[in-house]
Formats: sequence, structure tokens, C-alpha cells
Amino acid sequence: MFVSKLQLTNVSQKNLIPLKDRDDNTFFIPEQLKNLNIPNNFLLLFGSVHASNDKSIVQLFEIDKVKKVVAGDTMCVVLMEDGKCFVNLNEKFFLFQDFQISGLVVDVFVHTYLILVTDKGELFIYIKDNKNLIFYKKALTEEFNNEKITDIACGFKYFIILTENNNIYGYGDNTKGQLGTKRDLEITKITKINTDYITSKIDKIYCSHSNTFLLTKDGKCYACGDPSYCCDGQLSLQFASKEVFKLIPNLDNEFIETVITGLFFVALKTKSGKYFVFGYNCYYLLSSSETVVNNRIAGPRLLDTFQNNKIEEFACGGYHSIIIDKNRDIFMSGENEKHSFYSYSKKYTNINLKSYFKNNDIFKADSKYKLNVIMGRYFTVIYSSKLNRKLNYKRSIKLSDIDIIVNDSNSCYEECCNFMDDQ
Repeated sequence: MFVSKLQLTNVSQKNLIPLKDRDDNTFFIPEQLKNLNIPNNFLLLFGSVHASNDKSIVQLFEIDKVKKVVAGDTMCVVLMEDGKCFVNLNEKFFLFQDFQISGLVVDVFVHTYLILVTDKGELFIYIKDNKNLIFYKKALTEEFNNEKITDIACGFKYFIILTENNNIYGYGDNTKGQLGTKRDLEITKITKINTDYITSKIDKIYCSHSNTFLLTKDGKCYACGDPSYCCDGQLSLQFASKEVFKLIPNLDNEFIETVITGLFFVALKTKSGKYFVFGYNCYYLLSSSETVVNNRIAGPRLLDTFQNNKIEEFACGGYHSIIIDKNRDIFMSGENEKHSFYSYSKKYTNINLKSYFKNNDIFKADSKYKLNVIMGRYFTVIYSSKLNRKLNYKRSIKLSDIDIIVNDSNSCYEECCNFMDDQ
């Protein structure tokens, strides 16, 4: 059973406290959430999934046998252990099926594209129109020299692939040099990217809107792409990465474990538990201080707007960020007019979500369940997972700034699912 009858009524924007009547740091909890029994294995989605939608929603689901949950700019995808994919495109989940796929779907990645990886190593790539997913292309293993894929990252109209042979392949938009090669309008064939100048083995890959990040086994991070928002991690435009991957500076004594990408801003988590941030911060996305300036942050700077050793989970969205601390309190900072829970916060403020549920054991620090957070441009997903079970999920946010509209709807079959029935 994937979802119980815990789905809540959508909360339209007209039912919220008008933004002009709200003070800064005022949070709104919908009535439907108050005094509710929340299951241990839950998924809470709030905000606006569809960028052009004028309403803010809150939905709560009981989830079971989930393999991975990912957030794109205007998509949320849940991959089940049995290979089924549930996709939320327009404030509603549906079971996504394509009868071209003969193998089992074992992984999923999302941004502008939705990429399904099968147990045969094939990629099925889809693109979103207003309310549907449209088949875009099928990538065979021959297109990346029959190498085994170890990771995929998606940005705005492009994606990159990492293989077990330490090779990087790229496809799509390259107008900002985000594929790490000579700028071109678009690379229309999956192409091997030269990274021989990076001597360490590449471990993980990430994308923001128009920047790409390579994380090596020795904890170093390289970036390329659009320097205009300082999202390439360089100290100034003079050192912009442009068309090649460049080492993010001033972190010689740090071992980077994870890259957390937002729309135009990024956080780097180190092995010592520190968080370094850079990029766009004009809406107090990361709060502000003399170090974390309310502007464009050039080069990595220590996040001094929240005590680093108290951070358990960190997520970057479109115009705000979220922190779950070790006590399982949830903090938000930034601006998001479509967000269900708050209007505008210039500093990390506790929304005190756990106080609204009858049984809040899941929010206790000694819970057997882990709290996870992922974000799209205008929406947030908080979900639980068992601590004694290793989940195959990737904590990176794939964001884009606009939708792509296409007109072919013949190649996909959609089975609408209202999440009120057993699956």
C-alpha cells in the first residue's frame, strides 16, 4: 500500500493569510494539519509544484517501499522498490508508465528532463509540457561506449553522466559552458567531455540551473558554467570557470562530502560538518551576515547564519533554504510567495511544525526514522525513512527557471492516481 487515506484537501491561495497582511517571520499552518496523527513513514509536500500555478497546496501521504524521492524545478518523483514511478507535475500525483520500457526502472533523475534508468543500462528521457510528460529520446548504452553509469545530474535543458571508467558525458544546452566544453547552443548527441586534467577520480556529479559540479574521491569540488550569479564558486568574474571545470578555491584544508544545489546558490558540506555557501543570496536565501552577504556571494564562505554543528539536513530551493537541526526542528529562510507555510523570513526561523501533530514521535531526536528534505523552486518535500535501512536516494536539487512546452502526447500512457486507493 503506497498511500493511505491521509491525503489532505488542497489549500488554495485565497484561504491563506494574504501576504500583505502578514508580518515578516509569520508562518501559516493549514487547519487540516493541526492535531493530525502523522504516520511514521510519511511524505509531506507543501508549496506550489507547478511554477505558473497561483495556489499553494499541502498534501500528506503515508509511504511504504520507497526507493528514492527527487525534486525538480516543477516536478516531484517517487520511485518505488518495484520500479513504479509516481510523478507530481501539477499539484497531483499520477502513476507514470511508458510501455516502451521493457526492463525494470532502477533509478530516476529530474530537472527540466525526467530520466529513467533501467536495469539494462538504458536511459528513457522525457520532457515536461504544461501537464504531461512527453517522450523525448531513448539513449542506448552504445552512446556512452557501453560503460556502466554510476551517476547522472540534470540542469536546465541539459544533463551529464558519470561512468565507472571515470568518464563524463554531456548532452543538451551549453550556452554557458555548463557542459565543461567549448560553448555551443546545444550538444545534440551524447558527447564525451574531456576531464583528463582532473587527476583525482570523480565520485559524484551535481547541477544547479546552469552550473555543473564534479566532486572527487579526495574531497575536492570542480565547477563550470554560468558565472553571472557567482554560482560557479569562483572569487570573481576574472576567475570564471567558463568552458572548463575549475577547482573551487579557498578550501584546501577541507574535505567536501556533498554538494547541495539550489536555483542559483550552492552549499558545500564538509567532512568536519562545516557548510560553505556561494551564489545568489539577494532574498536572504541563506539569511545574512557580514560574511553571508545579502547579495551575490563570490567564492565559498562559511555559513555563519546557523550553527553548523547543529545541522542535520540542509536543502536549497529556488528562493529559500531549509535546515533540519539535530533536534528535528525545521528552519526556513528566504522569500517564497507561493509557499504554504510562510511569506518572507530574513533569517532562519523555526516553523515549529512538530507541535501541530498529535503523535510527534517522528520529530523526536531518538526516533527510529530519519527526516529528509528536498526542494523544488516553489515547493518542499519532507519525508521519513528508516534509520536501519539504506535508501538509494541522492540529495541534490535539480532546478530550472522556466518550463518547456512541447506538443506530442502520443508516446506516454498516464494512469491518473488520486492516492486514495491501494496500489
